[in-house]
Amino acid sequence: MTRSRDFAPIWRGGELGKRLLLALIAVAMLAGSVTWLAGRPDLSAASWAAGTAVILASLLTEIAISLGRKEFGLDLIAALAMGGALILGEYLTGTIVALMYTGGEALEDFRPKARTPRTDSAAQPGTAHRRALRGRAVAGG
Repeated sequence: MTRSRDFAPIWRGGELGKRLLLALIAVAMLAGSVTWLAGRPDLSAASWAAGTAVILASLLTEIAISLGRKEFGLDLIAALAMGGALILGEYLTGTIVALMYTGGEALEDFRPKARTPRTDSAAQPGTAHRRALRGRAVAGG
């Protein structure tokens, strides 16, 4: 019996997937803002709701996959906030939460990939660093 490929949402598609979702929600927010300023709140609500729904669908797919692997994360809070905003008709709020979530996920691509011995020791609780500053010892790195 052959093992099928693991399904991965666009989110797991690496940097490109994260950036596409970030661009999508940014365009939805911009389009909704422009139509709201133009006096068309119906179109702005549709734009904000559609953008939030796409991000929420991707996020729910990711959550379902991670729950299948028995991995639990805080992404559920973002999903609840977006879903609640859509249910309550607070489409701009949902778009803001979606933008914050996708922005945070996209920013993870810019964090350092490899840890250096200095960052490893700085991240360990209980580790103190001392250095001399003009003859006096000060705490810090």
